Amino acid sequence: DLLTDVETRITSSMSATQSHIDIYGDKIVWQNYTSDYDIYLYSISTGQEKRLTTNMKSQAWPAIYGDKVVWEDYRTGEPDIYLYDIPTGQKTQITSNTANQRFPDIYGNKIVWYDYRNGNCDIYMYKLC
Repeated sequence: DLLTDVETRITSSMSATQSHIDIYGDKIVWQNYTSDYDIYLYSISTGQEKRLTTNMKSQAWPAIYGDKVVWEDYRTGEPDIYLYDIPTGQKTQITSNTANQRFPDIYGNKIVWYDYRNGNCDIYMYKLC
C-alpha cells in the first residue's frame, strides 16, 4: 500500500513460483508454477485468493481488465487464448487455430495477442460483444 507503506503477502503457496503478474483496480492475477502453470486471482478488497484454472496442461501469461482475465492455455498441445469472466466464472476459448497464439492482453472489450498462423509473428485482435 503506497499510502501506508505496508506490504501484504497475496499468495498462499509456499512451494510454488509465482510470476507474470498483472493488476487492475483491486484485482491481481498471476501464474503459479508447481508442476504446471495455473492462473490465480486475488481481490485486495476481500483478501481472497482464487484459482481460475485447473487443467492438467499449463496456463500462462495472464492479463486482466475490469472483470475479465485472459491467458494462453496449452490444453490442446499448442497455446490458445482463453477468457475468464469473474462475475459468472465462465471460461471461453477465444482462439482455436493450430498455430501458436501467445502473450494475450486485454483492454476494454478488445483482446490482442501474438499469432503465428502465417509463419511469422503477427498481432491479432478479438472484440468482445
